[in-house]
Amino acid sequence: YQCPVQIDYVLAYEEDGNDASESPSTADFEKLDQDVDQDEDTEDKNTPQTASSTKEKKQNRRFYFETNLQKMGLQIERVMISPNDRTSLPGFLDSILSKIGIFDFEPRVKKVLEEPDFFTAPYSSDRRKQFVNWDRPDILFPHAERSRMVYDLLTRAHYDDPRLNSKGKTQNHYRFGIERLVAQGVYTAAYPLHQTLRNDSSEMSKGNEVSQRELLYNHWVSYRNVLKYQPLDCIKRYFGSKVAFYFAWLGYYTRSLYLAAFVGIISVLFGFLNVSEDIVR
Repeated sequence: YQCPVQIDYVLAYEEDGNDASESPSTADFEKLDQDVDQDEDTEDKNTPQTASSTKEKKQNRRFYFETNLQKMGLQIERVMISPNDRTSLPGFLDSILSKIGIFDFEPRVKKVLEEPDFFTAPYSSDRRKQFVNWDRPDILFPHAERSRMVYDLLTRAHYDDPRLNSKGKTQNHYRFGIERLVAQGVYTAAYPLHQTLRNDSSEMSKGNEVSQRELLYNHWVSYRNVLKYQPLDCIKRYFGSKVAFYFAWLGYYTRSLYLAAFVGIISVLFGFLNVSEDIVR
């Protein structure tokens, strides 16, 4: 089975036009190792020499970091891009609403949006054949879980080699973590990527969706679905359990206000119908 390529995380950085595209050389690494005793967070960045040294260190740390990510099993693809301009009483009520039917999706759509009920357990590679879609790595984990797993690797990958102390012995000390690299300016940003939405609305019509994001676009965020239930399973697959739990709580809270809203409407209508009997003093 040939798995389609999926982009789970993006690491962005900027380079000058005269930067070399080749990987840093061994000499660059040796130069970096000579400066390991200098505090990387307290450098004077005002002089031209320091600016050049800082630039080389960023390239070296980026190379070390990406090399260690590949050793951890992540596939990395480098893409050059140019910036573009941006374009501008719940149980009782549920039983009643379910009988009305206008709030529910069609059976065909509901089957796609809802997640089948399976026995769940923490994933273990030793028992991987017992999990649904174990032979389909591209869909074994939902979009949100894939991004979270990649982020976990990014926070644990180191970006330098073991150092040598004054006695020539190796020190078991590493600098690691994508957050630290972003804070240092080695990378300008690190973020998970949304699934692509097709530009042609006719191709993305209901029933022709090819991604979870298109399903959410057609059956959740559109104003046409204002009287529909939220597709919580689809939200969980794309955004994760925390976001889905928030919207589930929001729906519960909204339904709990139905009775109060109904009493309020009756009170307003009663006052409007009896306004002629009001006594002005």
